[in-house]
Amino acid sequence: MLALLTLLAGAALADAPPPSPPPLPPETQPEPHSSGDRRQGPFTRDTYPSEVSARPLALPAGMIRAGAALDLDYIRLSTYSWATGLGIAGSYGLFDRIELGAAASLGLAPLLEVDRVGVSGALLLIDGTTADLAVALGLDFTPFAGGLSPAVSLALPGRLLFTDQLFLTFGAELLRVWLWPALPQAALRLGMGAQLSSSVAVVVETDLLKLAWQAFFVQRFVLPLEVSATAAVTRGFDLHARVRVYSVADPRLAGTFTLAGSAYF
Repeated sequence: MLALLTLLAGAALADAPPPSPPPLPPETQPEPHSSGDRRQGPFTRDTYPSEVSARPLALPAGMIRAGAALDLDYIRLSTYSWATGLGIAGSYGLFDRIELGAAASLGLAPLLEVDRVGVSGALLLIDGTTADLAVALGLDFTPFAGGLSPAVSLALPGRLLFTDQLFLTFGAELLRVWLWPALPQAALRLGMGAQLSSSVAVVVETDLLKLAWQAFFVQRFVLPLEVSATAAVTRGFDLHARVRVYSVADPRLAGTFTLAGSAYF
């Protein structure tokens, strides 16, 4: 009888699961990725924030953004003249701090024609809880009757976060140089943004100063105004709406209405 009990106890111990290892001390446990509710990365596709104010200025490594935009332009001369355009763009996070992209814009009326094609790259310099900064370079080509007009651009897009709901934007479209014909242009763009909810943000931007060296034209009193809204409809899709007028003093003179969407993969 004793031998039988010993055999049964040995079989039960053999079938029992091995004991769990002791937990690691707090200082040696791996730090979890951001859940998307923080201002600072690194982020993954699953933790990419829905809040525009918290998104890094370059895509995380391996993430793809594809977008399309429909533009409606108007200008008032003797009467109103309208034109429509389609823009397509794609970006890829090569590394957590480096993003590569390509874009093209097409005129839809009266005929389908290419307005501009280009490539770009962005390097994330600062990804902090109160400040973000990147450097972006671009090269694009505009077709015209005699061939292609190339242009290079430099931007230092940045963001200062005052609260979770209020932030300042600056540095976009800082310098642009058309190589043929030669025409440098610089602009000082500033904006204020409001994160109205976790999925909706509104940004108001303007060019406080614009210089074009060919004619040394200084745009001081003709202030453009751009109002844009972004809604994170789902985790992988954004809807954008934008209104831009050439001059706040005369918004009926010229402007653009844009409706766009972006998908993340």
